[in-house]
Amino acid sequence: MFYNNLLSIPVLFFSSLLFEDWSSVNINLNFPEDRRNNIIIAMIFSGLSSIFISYTSAWCVRTTSSTTYSMVGALNKLPLAISGLIFFNAPVTFFSVTVSCPPHLRWVTS
Repeated sequence: MFYNNLLSIPVLFFSSLLFEDWSSVNINLNFPEDRRNNIIIAMIFSGLSSIFISYTSAWCVRTTSSTTYSMVGALNKLPLAISGLIFFNAPVTFFSVTVSCPPHLRWVTS
């Protein structure tokens, strides 16, 4: 993570200088004076959160194993899918709760 991000900084910096509009009009449009501090604080918080998430992911792999980390990553989608079926009142059929539907059986679901 560290070296990939470090190597991408010069590319992003020069691309930003080349392609972005850095005029004061555009800066004031994207960062209004009354909300400028809140936007900058949100950007800093977002960056720090992403660093924290990357660190905790690496710590989890080091503490457990890559297989456990992969299974947790795969299984964390189940509560979201179940809550989607419950809260959005989606029809619960055999094909809506199975992992995948083969292409030759997709006519059955419609």
